[in-house]
Amino acid sequence: MKINLKNTTRIEKALAKENGKCTTFCTTTANDLRLAVVGATETLLGKGLKKTSLVGTEITYRPAGPHSGYGYDYWTNEVTLVLGRRNQWFLTHIIKFKMPPSAKGSRSEIHFYLDVTKIKKIYDHTFYNISISPARQDLVLDPPGIIKPGVSK
Repeated sequence: MKINLKNTTRIEKALAKENGKCTTFCTTTANDLRLAVVGATETLLGKGLKKTSLVGTEITYRPAGPHSGYGYDYWTNEVTLVLGRRNQWFLTHIIKFKMPPSAKGSRSEIHFYLDVTKIKKIYDHTFYNISISPARQDLVLDPPGIIKPGVSK
């Protein structure tokens, strides 16, 4: 699947098909995805990346779940979006799954997957919210001066 984010009708049909009757803790509109994309783009630009270097960036977005006192399993979904050329985002994957009540789902989550050369430019103490594609993890080097927890010099 590769649907341009500007195509609201196709996106909402794809979300409705995957979600079925699930509407409460699932992404259901193209506008939800646009808001996630705006937040992701602002975060990455705020880390010092240029707009042109973001091509190929992949984000996964999962909407907020119920509060911590909710005692039942709930359905949610996770969507994957990829930034193509000309600053156009594409919906590439939707998956619906069940979350247990103990899962921490009271806020939405966005994960970024970037090329390792782009990550080196933004590596700092706020690195916790940037994920690295598993296929590229072997290429990441720790910057000098950063000590991992539990490791002494």
